[in-house]
Amino acid sequence: MASFLLTCSKRSVDGNRSEKEMLMKSGKLFEFKSPISVGKHQVNKPQTHTQTSIGFPGLVVNLYNVYLFSTRKSLRTPYGYLTLSRCIANSYVLLTFICYVAPTEIVNHIVGSSSFASLVGNLTGAPCISIIAVQTFLAVHRLLAAFRPISYQKTFGFTTLTMVQLCFSWLWGAGVVTFWEVAPRQYNCSYVFDVASISWIDNCPPIFLTATITIPVYTSSGLVIAINILILCKLLALNNRLGFATKTDRKRSERHIKRMAIQASDLSYHTCLI
Repeated sequence: MASFLLTCSKRSVDGNRSEKEMLMKSGKLFEFKSPISVGKHQVNKPQTHTQTSIGFPGLVVNLYNVYLFSTRKSLRTPYGYLTLSRCIANSYVLLTFICYVAPTEIVNHIVGSSSFASLVGNLTGAPCISIIAVQTFLAVHRLLAAFRPISYQKTFGFTTLTMVQLCFSWLWGAGVVTFWEVAPRQYNCSYVFDVASISWIDNCPPIFLTATITIPVYTSSGLVIAINILILCKLLALNNRLGFATKTDRKRSERHIKRMAIQASDLSYHTCLI
């Protein structure tokens, strides 16, 4: 999941980096880390180069998936549309990092004003949040397809319900970003994207972060991991029954098992990093 970071502090975030370091030492600054974060307040240049190197292949793969979807009608299924949404969200986040955040860190200079940097960071919020909902819907699709294939065809055989799911995912993401734009003004607290630490920093009430980010992320991740484990057990059971099946069927089953194992381990890893 392409999750983003949030930082909660007890005072205004408009101060300089030394102020934030003092807050960190005094225990008054709290930070949620992201897989793309490479430092709390200071990004190491070699690490930034490494993140950029990793970001390029990821961006290429996601854009290639979008290209395949646009050229192959066989991929235009409900599951395919959800996967497309996630690829687009991933591409946007990676593109933002490669084209703006990484160069900013390499040259050690913020491009544009601080308000522009904040806007760039905030615009990545909607796709990041949408991935949380999309990954949950994808897991439900896999669960029904594995245990109730007939019901799955009846329920998700049409794209209308999938379009509703996609709209919900992106509207939810936009809603969370809007909340974090409006709430600080109402509660007289600060909220800004800090390019130096690649993070969203705020001194708003902790309940904001808990309600909008922490609970949804952990709930979704736990649900998806549980579903993946159930499907993995199902595939292992089916694989044991393929003793007299053809070699092609056995290989297909083994591929499915490997995919589910990778998805479960990958999601567990990203959940631990949140």
